Amino acid sequence: MKNINILSLVALFILSSLSLSAQTKFVTSVASSEATTLTINDEDATKNFFSSASSQKLKVTSNLELFVKSDVKWCKPTIKADTKEVTISVDANTSKSTRYADVTIYGKDNKSAIVKVVQLGTEPAILVNQTSVYVDNYAKTFTIGISSNIEFTVEKPTWITGPDKTPAIGFNDYVFTLTEIKDPYTQNKGNIVIKAKNGEVDPITIPVVQEHVGYPRFAVISDVHFGNSKGEGPLVKIPKALKNITSHGKLDALFIVGDLTESGTAAQYAQLVPVMQNKANYTNPIDTIFYMLGNHDNYSNGAHTIYQEGLKPLNGGKLYPLDQYVVIKGYPFIMISQRSSSNTDATNASNGTGSYPQAVQDTISSWMARAAKECPGKPIFFFTHVPLKFTCYSSWPNEGDGTSWPTWSMKTLNPILNKYPQTIAFGGHSHYPIGDPRSIHQGVNPNSSRENFFTGINTGSSTYSEVHRPSVEEGIHPKYYDYVTEALMLQILANGDVEIRRLDSYRNVEMLPEKPWIVKAPHDGSMFQYADKRDADDTNKGNYTLRTGLPAPEFKTGDAITIDEVTMSTVKLTFPQATDDECVFRYKVAVKDEKGVEKKSTFQFSYFYLTKEMPETLTVTLSGLKAKTKYTIEVTAYDSYDNISKAITKEITTEDDTDPANQPPAAKGLWLFDDTSNLLKATTGAALVPGTETTSGGVTVVASAADANIVTTAGPTASNKAVLVPKAALLKMVHGSSTGVGSYTLMYDVKITTASKYRCLLQTTLTNKSVDGDLFINESNYVGLSASGFGYGSTKLQVDTWYRIVFTVNNGVPSVYLDGSIEKAGTGANDRWKLPINEVLFFADNNGEDNDIEVAEIRYWDSVLTVNQIANLGSVE
Repeated sequence: MKNINILSLVALFILSSLSLSAQTKFVTSVASSEATTLTINDEDATKNFFSSASSQKLKVTSNLELFVKSDVKWCKPTIKADTKEVTISVDANTSKSTRYADVTIYGKDNKSAIVKVVQLGTEPAILVNQTSVYVDNYAKTFTIGISSNIEFTVEKPTWITGPDKTPAIGFNDYVFTLTEIKDPYTQNKGNIVIKAKNGEVDPITIPVVQEHVGYPRFAVISDVHFGNSKGEGPLVKIPKALKNITSHGKLDALFIVGDLTESGTAAQYAQLVPVMQNKANYTNPIDTIFYMLGNHDNYSNGAHTIYQEGLKPLNGGKLYPLDQYVVIKGYPFIMISQRSSSNTDATNASNGTGSYPQAVQDTISSWMARAAKECPGKPIFFFTHVPLKFTCYSSWPNEGDGTSWPTWSMKTLNPILNKYPQTIAFGGHSHYPIGDPRSIHQGVNPNSSRENFFTGINTGSSTYSEVHRPSVEEGIHPKYYDYVTEALMLQILANGDVEIRRLDSYRNVEMLPEKPWIVKAPHDGSMFQYADKRDADDTNKGNYTLRTGLPAPEFKTGDAITIDEVTMSTVKLTFPQATDDECVFRYKVAVKDEKGVEKKSTFQFSYFYLTKEMPETLTVTLSGLKAKTKYTIEVTAYDSYDNISKAITKEITTEDDTDPANQPPAAKGLWLFDDTSNLLKATTGAALVPGTETTSGGVTVVASAADANIVTTAGPTASNKAVLVPKAALLKMVHGSSTGVGSYTLMYDVKITTASKYRCLLQTTLTNKSVDGDLFINESNYVGLSASGFGYGSTKLQVDTWYRIVFTVNNGVPSVYLDGSIEKAGTGANDRWKLPINEVLFFADNNGEDNDIEVAEIRYWDSVLTVNQIANLGSVE
């Protein structure tokens, strides 16, 4: 009988050589500062020695004080405390048999790693490091470690070539190359046989299975907001969404791109975990679900610890990682959590570095380089909560909420990802609907200052939807916004393309199934097709076609406006939805006089985010019309790129207003600015008093309008002149009341000629010091005040357009009207709007928020005008 001495180490794949895709799951994580770590490289999991005395080294990665021990005396490990380098030394093995040892590297918290030590004896032996090999279609090669003190040969199937080196005595890794397997879900099976040349030991048979496991298929959602109560709430909407998403087939993974919770509390994670664990919420299984922190998840103190502890049940009882690198079926995925509650760095760069500190940026850079090396030619899927700037819908200037922030985006990571055109970056946060074609974007210039030469995709929301301000009259939350959940469904195709389908996961309806987004291979930027008109001012290095949204929307032949009701000052109308090749975003409903001059208009949302429940007709009421006046109603449809349809129209005549009570009373003060020789004289009341602001915000009264640089200018018409009140100039109105005024009405006919600047209309503090003004056109061109419980209206004033602003205060409760229609109604009383004794200031502010403004008329009443009286004031003539 032959002497047999064969070692097979069953579970030790040489991961440094073997394709990562051959594993079921491979994850690299960045631990939190609170977590302890101890890891060794995969190739160091076993150390093979000849029979002679010798030593080998390995490096340990850990944040612990470490110790080492061996379970046998002949194996002697030591460790350097400063470098954490382990040296394993073995005595000579004078016996015939192979011997084994376990070296344990350990620290506190039960953190440890075991190195298998194998030493040959003096008798003939062949050692292999695995008893079988399984590789998927993404592996080009695999490695078998063979240790032998005798000569041997290797036999293999025809679909395997190699090994890469001649078999020889010693310790060697032998690389074998696979013939590509092309048909999904097929297999090659065979054996690698290792034979001693002289027959000293029995042959070793290693079964090899090569399987085409298919291509990754996964879904992406975001903003689940457990703890939120919008609509039916996440405890209803998220299970429903999960069931609908998984009804379209089995998924390799689901990625939830931040805002897991409303405010990052332990109680909210306790709501999330049972929903995600409940198998009844899935029509088909998902192999792995990945989570990451968004800005809302950072609201609580200790948010990172709460997140890691809260998601333990979803991570085998271990702390959930903040960031992760994973390869699924040969494709790399990188998930990055936000580290702060910031939602944009548009106005403060430190918000970006606060959300992604340098250590996190370094990790991203390392992982991106690793992904490009390990998975050449393939897209790198990158996930983080707030989108990168200049990518998808919400991340460009003026696509944010239109007030405090001009964009929902972060620029910090753009320089890193811009090096990798194969990146497909997913971002949520905005809640903007993914049915909008701007939700996917690819740059046009790899060297652009925008640093957006990759694919950026908006993930929508799974709790409620929003649209950007000031796109529609309803504001950022149009009707039914809290009955919208959305998902992206992605499939890698056999030709390397990435197919992206958009799902209304509330109604289980695919959006434009005939038009899936396709990110084409090769993934080097040469096949980009989702640049658009927002890129028109960039240098288009690749001559990419810019999407314009054309053709424009259109109404069907015979579509008409139906008039439901006409009163003295209002019209209620209904019109059918238009059609578009992508989506109709909104409608402009305008009222024009007999000369074709637009007098009133509003933008009506189409509700395209409701998919199959999108209403077939829309109803709008316009107010602020003049009585007994002929108008033309005009409706035009706009797509997401503001391409405009041909209009449908309808003529109406408002009813006659015969009620004297609805007519505006005579004003107590009236200033028309038509007399160029005396610009500030009053038609009714006292002349306005000119003044200037001092550098500290005080007031200096001057002798004439010219002394305050107030000059005449063209008004709305040739007979209706105006004055230009420049920055640092002001006007004082003498109202004459000896007790102050708590209820009153002011009317301003004004025009702004530049955007992005504050204009103060009213200052009730006569010294103009230390106290802010009381009514503004803000830097985003809305009217109101973001203080004292008031707020701003929803209509954005356009430059070079005349507006009639009426401001009423009723016992301390403010309201603003624009061209006869209510713009912002106050809900609480406050004495800040009470006019001081005898006089008050116009266009003055204590800290200089009072830029140039043109004024054609001012009126003052010491009473509160009614809604009908304000409607009959109409707009500027």
